[in-house]
Amino acid sequence: MAALCAWVQTTSTTPTHTTGTPTPPSQPKSLKLEFAVGDYDMVIYDEDSDTCDVYEIKHAQGRHPAQRRFLQDKGCEEMCERVVAPIRKRVVLYRGDSCVEDGIVYENVVDYLLGL
Repeated sequence: MAALCAWVQTTSTTPTHTTGTPTPPSQPKSLKLEFAVGDYDMVIYDEDSDTCDVYEIKHAQGRHPAQRRFLQDKGCEEMCERVVAPIRKRVVLYRGDSCVEDGIVYENVVDYLLGL
């Protein structure tokens, strides 16, 4: 299974630090990861913890098992963990109420954006 991915920097500048100043946490990086069978709409990589969160982005208000099929696909998971990092969280961003179903976080897109 071949994967294609493209990194999208979340910041374009690197802060400078003086000697003795603690290094702040790095900015998360985002990418889209495509597989032969589908894709993750958004992957957020956290360099400090060397983990990532994977997202499916949907326009629907209701929950449906097909929305999370790639988040639960073992082949997609293995490829992501080999190419990026271990997966910490699986999320479906959608217009419905926030909840957890079958280990997948369903998060209201407005709540997600307000939390940034």
